[in-house]
This record gives sequence, C-alpha cells and structure tokens, in this order.
Amino acid sequence: MATPGHQSSLEGLIDFSAQPVFSDPSERARAIARFHRIVGYLETIDRAGSQYNRPVLIRLAFEYVRSSESQDSFLEFFFRTLSLDMLDSDLNDEACAGLREPVIAIVEFLMTNFFLPRESPAVCLPCPLPKSPLLSSLASLTLSLLHPCPPI
Repeated sequence: MATPGHQSSLEGLIDFSAQPVFSDPSERARAIARFHRIVGYLETIDRAGSQYNRPVLIRLAFEYVRSSESQDSFLEFFFRTLSLDMLDSDLNDEACAGLREPVIAIVEFLMTNFFLPRESPAVCLPCPLPKSPLLSSLASLTLSLLHPCPPI
C-alpha cells in the first residue's frame, strides 16, 4: 500500500488508453532505436556527479516494463516530456548531449516522486516544483495527485 502523498504507479503521468501509440511495428522499432540512441549516448557521458547513472535508470525502467503496450506508453511519456518527435531519426551527438539536463530532470523527478519512499507520511512538507519549464505541467499534475497537504 502506498503511503499518503506517494504514488504507487505512473497512472496519471502516462496515458494508458486503449488507443495504440504506433500504427505499425516499424514505427515502434524506430522509436525504440531513437530512445536507445539518446539514452545510450547519455550513459557514456553521465558517469560522475551522482550515486547512480541516471540514464541507466531510465533505460532499465523502460526495459523492465512488462508489456509492449506499456513500453509504448513509456516511450510516449519520455518523448512528450522532452518535446521530441518519437519517429524523427535525425539525432547527432550534439543533439543528444543537449538532452542531458532534461533527461536528468525526468529521472530525478521520477526518483523523488515515484521510486523513493517518502521520509515521513505524517509530516506535511511543501514539494518544490522542478526548475525546468519542461517538467512544469508534469509536476503540476503529479503534485495534485501526490501532495496530501493544502498549498502553502
């Protein structure tokens, strides 16, 4: 059972509607290749400054999703949050490097609000919004779902 103020699933962040994300398997393969291109590049440059390799965490989160439909929803969430087209194949090292901060922001947001337990469910502390405007709408939605206390 989830503690108050903590989310036990990504429902609400990821669209789990019955509508398929991709129209054919080749589109899905292209999106997966693009995801691995971005995350694989970032894995090579994000080796210091953290107790864990954040791009590896996002890759493993994707790989451990059980069904292909859920993986598709995860890809949709990832690319929508980065404001990228899932099927665009034009992505060089410089473009991947430019995605480092937004990907780290996604991972830190997921770590704080999904993977790690809350310290104390009895204490009501204000939740800071991510500084990245990229995550502002995602943060607002999640905070409305997670935060048990009235806004301060």
